[in-house]
Amino acid sequence: MVKRLDGMHMIEDSSFMSSEIDLESMSIGKRDALLVFCTLCKMGVKEDTDEVTVKTRILSFEFLQVITCMIFTFLW
Repeated sequence: MVKRLDGMHMIEDSSFMSSEIDLESMSIGKRDALLVFCTLCKMGVKEDTDEVTVKTRILSFEFLQVITCMIFTFLW
């Protein structure tokens, strides 16, 4: 079975959809970067209002901001 990323959900099956990303065909670094990015996105959209979740959301947004700035710096 091939692991693929569909939206932000890992799926394992033999079907293929055009919106899926085949994780097995990616380099280890790209796959890890994509999974970290998706995890940070998931952490940022949690809707609980307890103190730990709010701090986690803020930290994930700060990481995403740093990563985005780094990407644009290296690309331009």
